[in-house]
Amino acid sequence: LDQKIQQLKQKIYEGDGAQKGNHGILDERLCHSTTPTSPTKPQPPAAPLVDDRINAFIEQEVQRRLQNIHHKAEDNDVSTSWSTESFKDNERHNNSTSQRKLKYERMVCRSLGANPDDLKDPIKISIPRYVLCGQGKDEHYEFEIKITVLDETWTVFRRYSRFRELHKTLKLKFPEVATLEFPPKKLFGNKDERVIAERRCHLE
Repeated sequence: LDQKIQQLKQKIYEGDGAQKGNHGILDERLCHSTTPTSPTKPQPPAAPLVDDRINAFIEQEVQRRLQNIHHKAEDNDVSTSWSTESFKDNERHNNSTSQRKLKYERMVCRSLGANPDDLKDPIKISIPRYVLCGQGKDEHYEFEIKITVLDETWTVFRRYSRFRELHKTLKLKFPEVATLEFPPKKLFGNKDERVIAERRCHLE
């Protein structure tokens, strides 16, 4: 398994390593780690990650959380009667959701050489903290996104604007996301730590 993981990493690095240069303060900061990061500012990226792979992880996590919301809603409203047509629509939706989830699980398992039947919640995503980056007019906060796949952990830093772009994309793919609260854009107070702390909670 370790050998396959190393081979996968080498392919990712060779395919993506020459696409980014250093021009001032980066809008993205990546660091690859197998242990939790320290509370200091993010370290320079050890190696670039492929955005498509990260997006696949995030989409699967969104699928899982939306399914949990659906299950809770069903438990709280057991007495609601469903028409035959509504039941068929819901069944088709669940089948489509299951197929997409299975697709991403198989993709991850093939990459890591694992059996999908042996995995339970193979992908975990959290936003444990935020850090202040840049200087002067470029001073801004970035949020740490921790992505754990089996025994591997990636730490990715993103600005609030990247979350807004991701939210718009997810709403197009999963309309249910639009019902979830998303921290609004503010003209003032973007550097207020209380605002940033609230954003972190909502984004997670």
